[in-house]
Amino acid sequence: MLNEYAENNENSNLLPGTAELNEKNAQNKFYDTLFPHMSLDRIIVWISFFQILIYILSCLLSENLTVPNVDVLMFLGATYGPSIKQGELWRLLFPIFLHANWWHLIINIICILNLGLVIETKYKKKRFLLIYFLSGFIGNTLTTICNPCQLAVGASTSGFGLIGCSIMEIFLAWKNLSKKAQNYYMFNISIFLVFFLFVSFSPTVDFFGHIGGFVCGAFLACHYNKFLGYDMYTQKREKNSEKNSGKKIEKKKIAKKIKLLIIFQECLHYGFASICALIIFYLPLRLFVLNMPCEFV
Repeated sequence: MLNEYAENNENSNLLPGTAELNEKNAQNKFYDTLFPHMSLDRIIVWISFFQILIYILSCLLSENLTVPNVDVLMFLGATYGPSIKQGELWRLLFPIFLHANWWHLIINIICILNLGLVIETKYKKKRFLLIYFLSGFIGNTLTTICNPCQLAVGASTSGFGLIGCSIMEIFLAWKNLSKKAQNYYMFNISIFLVFFLFVSFSPTVDFFGHIGGFVCGAFLACHYNKFLGYDMYTQKREKNSEKNSGKKIEKKKIAKKIKLLIIFQECLHYGFASICALIIFYLPLRLFVLNMPCEFV
């Protein structure tokens, strides 16, 4: 994907979707920074609308205009170990549409829109939806394994998947990003990451869900950009060799570095994939073999 972008754009040193960061006439407004590529054509915008509607519905069913009660969240599909043990597997996915309060909803929507709009622009709808929903699924699965008695809701599992995807992609291509693009990514991701890590230690926040979502997002970033690092490294070296045609570049050193990059990225790719697979395959063991010290709410 990156190679196709590089062939068709002059700003080939940027990740897809970041070319506008270098445009002289780009609008440097707070809104554009917070919600880049905002458009009703983006599926993440409609997902956010749907989450707001579901939250309003949960409040109406609770006969409370501000906060839904536990019984309603349970009815609408919150993650809860004993219920999942009874075969209600949709509880591993539905919680990403549910929220505990307005503050919870607003913070999650800001995060998923800020990162999701850029990621969807780069990967298109199908791949983006896989990142979003699979991260939420893996996050809720890890919550069920590590804390089966906790009633968990929130889109932050998917939000952390987007954070993991963005951080891994930036890590793989950091040296090839423009300074402005580096600052843009680090500013946005740092704010959300610090905030989520801070609130993750609250007893009411799903810490394990955040970890699971992050790992899944990082895995899919490695999968979609499997050759990102050494492909971009090769392109950069070729450009340098053209500029410095009088200097000899040792091909063996270049080949060695590329080989090391390949090995490193393969380790990341299969490492994150193995963790995701382990989480999924361990779930039946946690539900049906190990003791679950809680009953139905």
